[in-house]
Amino acid sequence: MSSSSTKSGYLQPPLPSNSTALDTCLRCARALQRCDTAAANGVARLGTLRARFLEEASSCRQAQQVRVIVSVLADLRTHGWGLAVSRGRIKISRLERATTDGEKVKVQVRAGHAMEREAQLRKASVRKFVRGMEEARLGPTGWVSIFSLMRDGRGLAEGLRRLAEAPSASDAQQAMREVIDPYVEIVNGAEECQHTGLRLMDVWRYFRYTWATAYQPVPGRSMMILVRDGAVPNHPVIGIAALTSPVVQLRARDRWIGWAPGQLSECIEPSPTAAWAKWMRSALEGLIAGIYVSDLVRDGLVSRREFSRPTDKCIRRLQEEARRARAAHQRYPTKRVHKNPKSDGSAADWRRRSETHLFRSKRADALAQLLWVRKTFGELGDRKKGRAWLADVLASPEGRRAVERIRRHVKAIHVGNDLSEISICGAIPPYNTVLGGKLVAMLLTSPEVAKAYRAKYSDACSIIASSMAGRAVKRKPQLVAMATTSLYGMKLSQYTRISIPGAECGIDGSGTVAYRELGMTEGQGSYHLSGQTIDEIELLLSQTENGRRVNSIFGEGVNPRMRKIRTGLDMCGFPSDHVLMHGNPRVVYGVALAANFREILLGQAKRPRYLLPMAAPQAVTQAIGDFWFRRWLQPRLTRDGLLEGIARDSLARPITHRARVVLPDVPGEEPLFDQQSDGDP
Repeated sequence: MSSSSTKSGYLQPPLPSNSTALDTCLRCARALQRCDTAAANGVARLGTLRARFLEEASSCRQAQQVRVIVSVLADLRTHGWGLAVSRGRIKISRLERATTDGEKVKVQVRAGHAMEREAQLRKASVRKFVRGMEEARLGPTGWVSIFSLMRDGRGLAEGLRRLAEAPSASDAQQAMREVIDPYVEIVNGAEECQHTGLRLMDVWRYFRYTWATAYQPVPGRSMMILVRDGAVPNHPVIGIAALTSPVVQLRARDRWIGWAPGQLSECIEPSPTAAWAKWMRSALEGLIAGIYVSDLVRDGLVSRREFSRPTDKCIRRLQEEARRARAAHQRYPTKRVHKNPKSDGSAADWRRRSETHLFRSKRADALAQLLWVRKTFGELGDRKKGRAWLADVLASPEGRRAVERIRRHVKAIHVGNDLSEISICGAIPPYNTVLGGKLVAMLLTSPEVAKAYRAKYSDACSIIASSMAGRAVKRKPQLVAMATTSLYGMKLSQYTRISIPGAECGIDGSGTVAYRELGMTEGQGSYHLSGQTIDEIELLLSQTENGRRVNSIFGEGVNPRMRKIRTGLDMCGFPSDHVLMHGNPRVVYGVALAANFREILLGQAKRPRYLLPMAAPQAVTQAIGDFWFRRWLQPRLTRDGLLEGIARDSLARPITHRARVVLPDVPGEEPLFDQQSDGDP
């Protein structure tokens, strides 16, 4: 059973009363409300209504505002929100679902993502890519296509049947690698698959299109991973994964690490130590040293003497300069300097970036904060040392504020360097039927992945840190923890009970790597707003002065996409806080790769103590695969109907394999002339 309630807000369009623009918005809301989203053609009908009212909006006086309103209303209705018109206002009601029916939750969330995914698969460029991957071509081993990298379920079912009939568990374990032999392959640049000649990035991208959500490249760091099966020719793909830059604020994850607001003071206060006191002072000195200050000193904003003995006056001067430079950046964002593809990364180049309005503002603000911390530390026991000094600091509200500021700056250093988000993780059919998703999640903890991450980013300059310092700053990346969230508002069986004891994997003296449930998100975000709506908001912002506040320049602030959306919603009269609370909370998971991951992420330690040995990473990968077989696959082999279900993922023509991207029909598009030839010449 399920129950539901509603939470409401009101859209008050900032449009003249009795205007064509307002009338279009109100009629659109009424038409959308009458559309039954649960009906078989409900989503298609909503798409038709969206197109119709967008066209009407284009002829209105305030066309772009109306187009944004229409598009947002269509998105909300697609996700089951209620709309009602009363006295020139539109009541927006979010459906609060309370259900323990996991399958029903999945259906609801998938339906919400379906329109965006369908729209992507209708794009000509995507359809051309998908069909190009499915066309046969001459590769290193003969005629190949993306189908060559799908495992024929009939062969896999037969191999698993032999394992199930093995005389003993040890015999099955020994024969396992003849049926499934998993290994990790990192996707780098334009590298090609040695078996098919297909670009590895294209292979990853093709299988990504089979996910329930639309494929969107993400800003910041990203490392794509394939898990492949060396037991059969062409080494088909077992699953895909991606590690990306983590979101900056995630309450449950931050609490796990020790990054939550106030948590550092709470941790230290019961027993302050000399080691913590030393760390506090060392962190402050390092943070100040990481700021380019020559121009700030030259312009009289702070003197050399004030660095050691900060005054309220110099702190105010820096704060005022930060505000002035931020306003100048909003008027003149100098995008070419920040996004210059010809940047040589020299000291002169980083100084040029550092002296832009954007980074002058950030430097002045950061320096003001840190000098205030230094001033506060001095006032709260400058003559004391070690434990006694720290105890005095934590006994004062101002001292706790100072500690909190250090915590925020330290977190900013480590959040994108030593922590990663698992943004994609899952198995490709038919491997998903045999818990291949757990295998992919387990292999992400292999030292192979941490080493690949370090190799990929060890020579990369940190853009923000280098722009703040006026010189190249390279931070040694040490992947010590990962976090992820479920797509659905419920526990993910893929991560549940994953625990990898080093001893079980034949690795003596190692700890246990385990995925842990950390808590729930608040159900806030923009996943329910379509790409079309984001484009409409972008166009609206480009036409207004307010739009200059967010220019999608790296360093402007966290989550520029969300800030743009919020600004656009506010400009159109939406209650942005209400609209962005989509009501679909997600479960947060974390996995520590090092025993001292917290110390690394707080800057207390420099060398991680990894739980799985880094000396022989491929051997550890094999051991993890063996453990997965014993712990998860072997007990599953005797389930009724399992092998028959796997065998249905056949590569016989016409190919209906579940790993194939199913493109929606597009009216007026010519059908493929020879769909029966799928992948063969």
